[in-house]
Amino acid sequence: MRILIIEDNIDTRDLIKLSLESEGFLVEATSDGERGLYLAKASPFDLIILDLSLPRRNGISICKELRAIGDHVPI
Repeated sequence: MRILIIEDNIDTRDLIKLSLESEGFLVEATSDGERGLYLAKASPFDLIILDLSLPRRNGISICKELRAIGDHVPI
């Protein structure tokens, strides 16, 4: 299972990432909304963990854009 974490708090992001990886999940993580949207569009993920307040692009706009292009990944 591939998981994308888009979270700008370094401690929170790293803790979630390490916890998921220790359970065998493949995890990519970023702190920037624009980069997160790019990653989400570039390759399929099974789950996205998405913060609402992010630099460069907020979580709501990321979610809306993914839904608008037909991506129904659980967020």
